[in-house]
Amino acid sequence: QCGGFSFDLFIDATSIASYQWQINQGGGFVNLSDGTLGPGPIEISGANAAILLVSNYDLSITGTQFQVIMTTYCGTAPVFTPINVTITRPLVIMDRVGDTTMCLRAISAIYVPYLDGAALWNNGTLGQYFLPDITGDYIVNFTDANFCPQADTIFVEIEDCVPKCFIDAPTGFSPNASGVNDIFSVIYTCEMEYYELSIYNRWGELVFMTNDPLGGWDGTSKGIISEIGTYSWYLVYKKEGAYRKDDLRGNVTLIR
Repeated sequence: QCGGFSFDLFIDATSIASYQWQINQGGGFVNLSDGTLGPGPIEISGANAAILLVSNYDLSITGTQFQVIMTTYCGTAPVFTPINVTITRPLVIMDRVGDTTMCLRAISAIYVPYLDGAALWNNGTLGQYFLPDITGDYIVNFTDANFCPQADTIFVEIEDCVPKCFIDAPTGFSPNASGVNDIFSVIYTCEMEYYELSIYNRWGELVFMTNDPLGGWDGTSKGIISEIGTYSWYLVYKKEGAYRKDDLRGNVTLIR
């Protein structure tokens, strides 16, 4: 048994009128009763039942013998063969995996070397490998060589390792051929692998779209000058080297 948990001893017998579990910790067998055993935290339940439950025990119980005296309806049955109990201490895991950071575009499985394959992760993965998908704690539950349940927590931070990119757009423009603020375009400070800018009028109709990061809207739609007013813009983009696409949206006021 592994220290700090619980175990039970079970007698499979019939026609038993009473049970009396006993314990021998080196000074001979004495009767057990339900409650706390000795000055420590060890708890006994079922001292007069077919199942004896021993809880919250520690290494001090190593070498202890248990037996039960059973009384049948015809008299006293033979004393049950003593059961030796050995308590082990959980192993100290020396090579635990430390917390780590991964890039969105370079997520890889983490290998836990101190397991034998019998492990369950909190994301449902079984075995020595797991593949993280979001930032957070990943907990592995396993049983060590001393048959003691153990757990290990590894914090994985998944971040966008592409240099931080500023993306924004003006809230208004005036396409009046003055040479100043005539074109509405998105402002950005990084290279783009994918870019799609769409602009819609107040009725939700598409008035402009471009896949050119250097392109912009001149305030016309199909060659016709657009009305003064507020328009909605929607940008779908993917930064160079990024793992996935992102999007951004806002409003721009057209004035003349």
